[in-house]
This record gives sequence, C-alpha cells and structure tokens, in this order.
Amino acid sequence: MHKTINIIILLILLQGCNLMKKNGKDQGLKTTDEEIEFVDLHLPLSYIPTNVNSLEDALENPENIEELTLSYKEKLNDIPPEISKLKNLKRLNIVGHNIDEIPDFIGDLERLEILVLSHNKIKVIPKSIFKLTNLKTFKISNNELYVIDDDVKNLTNLVYFNISGNKLTALPGTLADLSNLQALDIGLNSIKEIPEQFCYFKNLKRIRACYNNLTTIPECFSKITSLEEVIFCANLIDTIKMDFSEMKNLKILDLRSNKLNEEFLNGLEEKMPHCIVR
Repeated sequence: MHKTINIIILLILLQGCNLMKKNGKDQGLKTTDEEIEFVDLHLPLSYIPTNVNSLEDALENPENIEELTLSYKEKLNDIPPEISKLKNLKRLNIVGHNIDEIPDFIGDLERLEILVLSHNKIKVIPKSIFKLTNLKTFKISNNELYVIDDDVKNLTNLVYFNISGNKLTALPGTLADLSNLQALDIGLNSIKEIPEQFCYFKNLKRIRACYNNLTTIPECFSKITSLEEVIFCANLIDTIKMDFSEMKNLKILDLRSNKLNEEFLNGLEEKMPHCIVR
C-alpha cells in the first residue's frame, strides 16, 4: 500500500507548479486545496487529522490526550487557554479560524511534535514557540506573517516547515542552522532573495519557493547536495549562475514562469538526464 501511495504522490509532484495558486492568478499553474494537502502527506511527519475534535472531550482525560483537532466549523478568535492543561499533547491542529496571535502557553507544551495553525490571521510567531525543541512539523501557511525571527534556529528537531501564503519579504539566514530540516515551503510570499546562508543546509531535500519576487538563485546553492526537489516557478528569475549538474540527488527542478530563455532550460535538461526539468 505504501508503494502505491508513493507512486501516486510522485505523479502529482511531476505536475510541479501545477500545484500552486495565488490570488486567483493561475498563470497556467492550477491546483485545488485537496491536492496541496495531499502532497503535504509525503513530507516527513506531516499532520494527519485526529478523531479528538472537541476540547471539551479532551479535558475529560487531559493527561491521556496526545492529539487534538479543533474544528473550523465553530470559528475561534483565540486559542483556548484550557489547552495548556494538555501536558502530554504531541499533535495540535487548529486550522481555518480567526486567530491572530499564538499565546505563550503553547510554548509550554514541551512534548509537542506537530503544530498546524494554517488558514488563520496570525501576524507573528512569538519567541515562546521557539522553546518547542521536540517540534518536527510546523505548518503555519496562509496567515499574515510578515517576519520570521532569527530564534527559529532553536527548533532544532524541525523536519518540515511550511510558511507559504504569508506576507514575508525576507527570510532569516538562521533557518540554515536547522540541521534536521528536510522540507521547506516558502511559496506564495513576496520574498526578494534567498539568504546566502541557505547554501549551508545539511539535510534539506525539498524547497518550494513559487510565487515570490526572486530574481536569481544563489550560485552556492549547488553545495546543497542533499536536495531532491527545487521548485522555484512563477518568480522573476532571469539569470542563474549556479551549476545544477553538481546536484547529483536532484530529481525535480521547476523553473517555469520565470524570465529564463528556452535555450538555457534546454541546456539544463542535457546536463541533468537524471532530473525532470520544467
């Protein structure tokens, strides 16, 4: 069964930026929310919905609760303080509400491994969150984040970080200090450049940066030999000096809807027969 799922996922990934959208502008790149969520499932420790959908139910046996989903059907304006009583919580999913801030007590849930706060109105990730050293998956896409603090480097066990669909214009170089990070999604923002420090990622396998304002990719990016997917579609990239052929593990390179000429892209295909180039 796992083999079948992996094949299906690979077929979806071959669609590259067909899995991205922004503000109703398809630019030939279309998707549905269901497809985006499905692709997320192939990433390490991505969130899987639980059957504990009520905080009231969870509080009946707070010491036994390891996972909690708060339904979007009843819109929340704040994260309930009662969640602080769930000391053994490992997975928390609060998606599709009107929450605009993350309370500090979330940072006290020291066993938390998966935190999903997508589709809210959050503007800042408080420093208290960076105490969650057991966190492996952090998905805070489709919010209103405008900055990521340098202290994100303290999430030392983070494997998957999704900050797509926010209002970011820059990224901290300290993200590269996350030695366990394997998948990073920064798409659907207004990011103008990739920090040079990103060239020192040790285990990054997938980076998605579609729909930003990038004009190039750092030349030293080829040093990230662990990369398997580089998805930079729908930017403003007009020149690339790096040598992708040095990246022997690269399987998917998507540079569609940029300002690169066809001759350059054809040349990449010849240099990397092992890689799907779009």
